[in-house]
Amino acid sequence: MILRNISFEHDLPIVDDHAASMQIASPHLYARVVQSFLALEAGEESLEPFLFLQDDDLLDAAKLLYVVTDPFHIDFANKKIMTALYGEINQLIRKNPLRQVRWKSRWWSCQISFRT
Repeated sequence: MILRNISFEHDLPIVDDHAASMQIASPHLYARVVQSFLALEAGEESLEPFLFLQDDDLLDAAKLLYVVTDPFHIDFANKKIMTALYGEINQLIRKNPLRQVRWKSRWWSCQISFRT
């Protein structure tokens, strides 16, 4: 997946759901970029023309973005956050079968303790 803005020199590749870092020297442009991502997340028109592309197909930014402006107040009940967390846990389990046994045993003991 790539993030494209026609006013930028290069596309930003997004690999494994992690974007490449982008340094913005101008405070004015930084504010426009943040406002654009917030607007795209809400499904609105953005100030900057950002496009998310996968094999030249345009993707819906509202489904992809979750803008974190304050990392200490993340809404963990949000469906996007929960989906991302469960996805990361599933990847970890698939990479290491031993963790899968530990995860299941901890989850089971947690369920038992809550039922009694």
